[in-house]
Amino acid sequence: MRLTLFLPLLFALLQEEPWTPFSDPENRHHPERASNLDVKHYRVSVTIDDQKREIEGTAEIELAFVADAERIELDAADMTFRRVALAEGDALTYRAADGKLALELGRQAKKGESLRLVIEYVAKPTHGLFFIAPDDGYPDKPWMAWTQGETEYNHHWFPCTDYPNDRATSEMIVTVREKYTTMSNGTLVDRKVKEGWRTDHWKMEVPHVAYLSSIVVGEFDLVEEVVNDSGPKVTLQYLAPKGRHTEEEIRHTFERTSAMLRFFSEKTGHAYPFTKYAQTVVLDFIWGGMENISATTLHPGTVVPKRAWMDRDSDGLIAHELAHQWFGDLVTCRSWAHIWLNEGFATYFDALWQEHVSGREALLADLEDGAGWYFQQAGEYRRPTVCEYYTYPDDVFDSYVYPRGAWVLHMLRAELGDETWWKGINHYLKRHREGCVSTDDLRVALEEVSGRDLKPFFTQWLYEVGHPEFKVTQAWDDSSKALKLTVVQTQPIRKLSYRQLSTARPLYKVPVDVEIETAQGRKTHRLQITQQEQTFTFALNSAPVIVDFDRDSNLLKSLDFPKSAAELAVQLERDDQPWHRWWAAGQLAGKEEGAAALAAALRGDTSRRVRIVAAGSLGSIPAPAAREALLEASTTEDAHVRVAVLRALGGHVQDDKAWSALVRVLAEDSSPACREAAAASMGRKGEGALKELSEAAERYGRDELIMPGVLSGLLETGQPSAMDVFLRFSAYGIHPHIRRRAADCLAENVRRQKEAGVKSEKGLARLIELVDDPDFRLRRGVIDKLAILGEPAAVPALERRIPQEFDRRVIKDIQEAIRKIKTPR
Repeated sequence: MRLTLFLPLLFALLQEEPWTPFSDPENRHHPERASNLDVKHYRVSVTIDDQKREIEGTAEIELAFVADAERIELDAADMTFRRVALAEGDALTYRAADGKLALELGRQAKKGESLRLVIEYVAKPTHGLFFIAPDDGYPDKPWMAWTQGETEYNHHWFPCTDYPNDRATSEMIVTVREKYTTMSNGTLVDRKVKEGWRTDHWKMEVPHVAYLSSIVVGEFDLVEEVVNDSGPKVTLQYLAPKGRHTEEEIRHTFERTSAMLRFFSEKTGHAYPFTKYAQTVVLDFIWGGMENISATTLHPGTVVPKRAWMDRDSDGLIAHELAHQWFGDLVTCRSWAHIWLNEGFATYFDALWQEHVSGREALLADLEDGAGWYFQQAGEYRRPTVCEYYTYPDDVFDSYVYPRGAWVLHMLRAELGDETWWKGINHYLKRHREGCVSTDDLRVALEEVSGRDLKPFFTQWLYEVGHPEFKVTQAWDDSSKALKLTVVQTQPIRKLSYRQLSTARPLYKVPVDVEIETAQGRKTHRLQITQQEQTFTFALNSAPVIVDFDRDSNLLKSLDFPKSAAELAVQLERDDQPWHRWWAAGQLAGKEEGAAALAAALRGDTSRRVRIVAAGSLGSIPAPAAREALLEASTTEDAHVRVAVLRALGGHVQDDKAWSALVRVLAEDSSPACREAAAASMGRKGEGALKELSEAAERYGRDELIMPGVLSGLLETGQPSAMDVFLRFSAYGIHPHIRRRAADCLAENVRRQKEAGVKSEKGLARLIELVDDPDFRLRRGVIDKLAILGEPAAVPALERRIPQEFDRRVIKDIQEAIRKIKTPR
C-alpha cells in the first residue's frame, strides 16, 4: 500500500474513540490467569450462627506446585486469620491485602512438590455468602444463609484459587443449629448432633472449580425421588422454604426433572455424572439460578402456585441449570472469555428440551425470544462472543453468551447435521470430562468427528462482531418465467479488526435455504451468500406463491423482506412452517387489509405462537373486524393465547364491548396471568379506568400475580393520582414482586411528567431513597432508571452508594448512571 493511500485510513483510526466492547472506558485486557499451584482438595469446616453475620472456618488445602516457587497466593477477602500453617504444624508468614492471602514458604518448593495448608479464620462476607433474616418490614421472613460463588465470590467465605481453571475435590463440614437443614455439594457422608448443634459432612469426589462450591442453610420442606434407569442411581432432592408451598406444588414444579435428566444423559451419551442432584429454592436470591455442582440454588419464584399452573412453569430454568451439570460443572470454561461454553450450552439445551417435548416449533420460539434480547443489546454495544476485554468478569454474562451462544450451537448443528453434531458433543465431553476448556477445544472435537475445517465458522460467529442484516427483495418476470431474488447485507461492513474499531462488521459468508412454492408445489434451493449484494435467478413454471428465506430458521440474522399484505396473508394461511407463519403474522401488524387473515389465524392456527403473534398484530389494527376477532378469542381455552388477546384488546379499550370483556376477566378469570394482562390493558382507557383500577389496587394489593398488572394499568391512565399508588406499593414491606413493578412505574411516571415539563419531587425523592434499598433487584433497576432520567439531584446518593455496594455489576451500573447524568447526550 502506498503511503498516500494509508494516511487517510490512519487519520480515520486516530479519530475513533478507543474500543470499549461494553461501552465502558474501564474495559481492559484479561488473559487467562496463571498460577504456580494446582489445588487438589479443599476440606472446609465452617460454623454458621444465625445470631451473627459471620462464620468461623478452617480450610485445609492440599496443593501441588506446577512451577518452582517460594510463596503461595490464594484468593481470600473479608477474613481475619487466626492461624496460617502447614499441616505439620509450622506457622507461615503471611500477608492479607486486596483480596489476596500471600504465604511465604521460607524456601523454594520444587515443581511437582505437594503440601497441605491449614488456615483458621473468621469471615464477615460482603459477598459470596448471604444471610437472610426477618426485620421490621418483613417480620415473617425465615432466617437462612446461602452462597453464590460465580464469578469470583467464594473467596469471601473460604480461601481458595477463585478462578475457573483450577479443579479440586472438596469436603464441606457445616455446623449449624440443630433445627436447620444444610445442603452442599456431593454426598452427605456423616451427620452428628451435639448440644443443640448439627454438623453435616458433605463430600464431592469429582474435581470442580471453586465457584461451584455451595452451602445453603435454613428450614426447608424436602421432596425426594430416585432415578435409576439412565445409569447409576441418582437421588433427586427438591427443597423449598418451610411452610411456603404445598408438597403438591413442589412436586408439580420439579416433576419433569427426572425426564430432563434422562434426555440429557441419552443425547450426550454421558450419564448424569453425580450421585445426587438437589434444587434448593431460597429467599432473596439475586439471580434466577446457580448451577453449583450437584446442588443448584434457585430464586424464590421458582415454585409455581397451583392457581398459576395454567399460566407458567419453571421448566426452562430447571432445564438450564440441570444442563450446566454437564456444561459448566463436568466441563468448565477455563477463563471468563469462554463463558459461552457454559451459558450457551445450557441455554441451547433448555431449547432442546422444549423441542423434545413440543417439537421444533418450540425450539425456534425459544431461540427467537433469546434473539430479541440479543438484538436489543447489540443496539447498545457490539462485541465478539469470545472476549478478553472487560472491566469485571461479570460483564461477560450478557446476551452474547446466552442466546447468541445458543444460536451458535444451533447453527453448528444445522451445519454438521444431527448425527454428526451429537457425536461431536459426546466426543467433546469424553475428551474433556472433569477438565477446563476453551472455545478451540470444542472446535477441535467437532472437527475430529466431522472431518471438516470449522475455523471459518468459529472465527465468523465467535471472534468477530455482529450478525448478518439482510435486505431481501423479490421480482417476478412473467415473460421469462423467472424469479429474481436480491440479497443485500446491510450491516456497515469494515475490514478493520474489531480491536481497532467498535463499528467493524464482517461480511458474512453463510449458506441459506430458500423454499419457493408455486402452483406445481414446493422446492428448496441452497444459496451460498458470499458477497455484500447478490442476485439469484430461479426458473419457475409459474409465479411464486410463497418465498421463504432461511426455510428452517437455521441462521441468526435480522431480516427485512418486504411483501404486500396479500402475499403475507397467503403465507400466513398456507405456509407449512409455523415459524414463517408467525413471521408473516408479525409483518401484518398495523395493516387493516390483513385483519381477516390474522383473525383466521387467531381462530384456527395449530401453532400457539402463531395465534399469539396474530393477536398482537390485531391489537395494532383499529378496525371493527380486528376488535371482533379479539373479543371472540378472549374466552379461548389456552391461557397463553388469552393473555396475548387481552393485551391486544388494550388497543380497542375505548369500545364498550372490549372494556366490558377486560373488566370481566379482571374480576373472574381463572388465570392470574390473564387478570394481570386485563388490568394492564384497562389503563389504556385513560381517566375512565382510574376508578376500577384504584379499586383493584385495594382488592389485589397483596396478590403478587395480579397486582403488577394493576400497577401497569394505573401507569397507562396517565393520571397524576396514580403516583400515590406507586409510592405506597414501592414501600419496604410490600411483596418484592409488587415493589419492583411499583418502582418501575414510579420511575416511568416521573419520566413522563418531566417530559411534560412537570417535576415530581415526591417521586424523584422516593427513587433516590431506593438507591440504598436492601432488595438487590429493585436497587439495580432503580439505578438504571435514574440514569435514564438524568436527574443531577440523584448524583450524591449514587456516589454515596458506591463504597457500600457489594456487587461489582451494580457498582458499574452506578458509575455508568453518574456518567450519563453528568454528560448527557
